[in-house]
Amino acid sequence: QRIGQLRLLTRNVAPELINPIALHETNLANEEKMAGLFLTSIPLLLVITAFLSSSGVSADLFAGEREKRTLEALLITSCPSNAIIIGKWLSTWSLTVIATTWQLLLLSAALLALPLSKLGIRVDVSLADWLIIWACLVNLGALACSLQVFISLHARNFKDAQMLISLMAAIPVVALSFALFKPDFYTSWFNWAPIISHHLIIKTLLTGQNLGPWQWLQSAVAAVLPCLLIIYFAQLRLRTSRVIYG
Repeated sequence: QRIGQLRLLTRNVAPELINPIALHETNLANEEKMAGLFLTSIPLLLVITAFLSSSGVSADLFAGEREKRTLEALLITSCPSNAIIIGKWLSTWSLTVIATTWQLLLLSAALLALPLSKLGIRVDVSLADWLIIWACLVNLGALACSLQVFISLHARNFKDAQMLISLMAAIPVVALSFALFKPDFYTSWFNWAPIISHHLIIKTLLTGQNLGPWQWLQSAVAAVLPCLLIIYFAQLRLRTSRVIYG
């Protein structure tokens, strides 16, 4: 390139004419989009935590009691079936709420401590946004705990319950695999799909975008209704011989 410029100078031609177009790099992505690329994996981790934070306890609810021969003693009491199911479900759900709360507290502290502004990334999540994310994960955890209770109710033994509940980690991964490969793809039925709607809400709030109340209500209904149905069918199956004797 230098030799070519010198040859042009010897012929009284300006070397700048070799490159008539000057190219300048310009980043068209705003800070919120850069934050979205940086925080892509965080919503998936939050959803998996809501699904599996109480898996160790839920596996012992019915399958463990059946092995210890304490399930029969519980069923001969005057306590109704729905109270037993709801009580065991609340014990697992409370652990999910505690784990989710601590995770969000530590995540918010980490985002405040990291020097993201030096990387050109701005993460602006208000206290109201964190509360919405917390409520979103809590109702998703209610659905996950009801599934865990139902699996523990029908598992043959404690090891089978542990294995089946640990396989629940594949549910959010499979549900969100398409969203991870095509993050900009969106259709209206996403708001009514559990896991997908929760992932969408968390991603929207973490990237600093606005969220309508109707969208959060749709995701809550999509998680609460299946949870109530699973609990209802579980209490119907509680006193069957297959559940009692395995």
